[in-house]
Amino acid sequence: MKFRADLFLEKFLAKSDFDLPTNAQDSIRIITRLRAGNSRVTLIFVPWQSGRVMQSWIMKQVPKNRDVYSISPRSLLLKDPIQTKTQSLRVCEQSLEQVRKIVDSKKYEELDIAGLSIGTGVAVYVANRISTKINNIDLVCPGAKLSTALWLGSRTKSLRTKYEDQGFELEDIQRLWSQVDLINNLDFARKTSVRVTYSGADSVIVASQTEKVIEKLKDLKPPKLKIRRNRTKGHYLTMFSTWLNWRTIYRSGKIR
Repeated sequence: MKFRADLFLEKFLAKSDFDLPTNAQDSIRIITRLRAGNSRVTLIFVPWQSGRVMQSWIMKQVPKNRDVYSISPRSLLLKDPIQTKTQSLRVCEQSLEQVRKIVDSKKYEELDIAGLSIGTGVAVYVANRISTKINNIDLVCPGAKLSTALWLGSRTKSLRTKYEDQGFELEDIQRLWSQVDLINNLDFARKTSVRVTYSGADSVIVASQTEKVIEKLKDLKPPKLKIRRNRTKGHYLTMFSTWLNWRTIYRSGKIR
């Protein structure tokens, strides 16, 4: 059984609609917090449809001795699943391009990556393609496949209905979107420590989707793999509690 607070958030704050298409040059929004003398950096890939307030709140939980870049899609899930494939790949590629510029502009001694919810998919897409060493990567409420997360998730029921009305079944969406699926972008984990945080009561990205990610990670044998699972918090309270406690649970950026 989920906490009442998570049920409230899901019912009243998580009514989602399709995004509008956006210009190819403007697919992501980046907010930064930079301080002179910092030699470590954290890259955060925030949940879908996060506004500036949410991005800023998440960033504030990162210790001030680290530079922070918060990356959010301006547009991701569209009415047309074929266009969604193009848009999702555009978001991933533009994020990759910007991260490469970030790590090339300043030779950080330590790089950590964190992804939350659907943002975990963009996080691993980038992690799988940059040459810079990543110390740790945190995946909070990840789903194995973007398509299946949408199809099974309580937040995206209306989106599923629209796709079905157009004649698309889950298998069609899985084939279309496989390039950006998280579970197909985990090779980096062979040499990077990974922490997965999730809830057994998550109905936005169902727990079975996260557990597929965990099984794949176990096969890849990261230097360190830490699994944090709760039984009742659900999707939103898991994300909120993780980041409210970031300074203690995640202090120094090391997997614990």
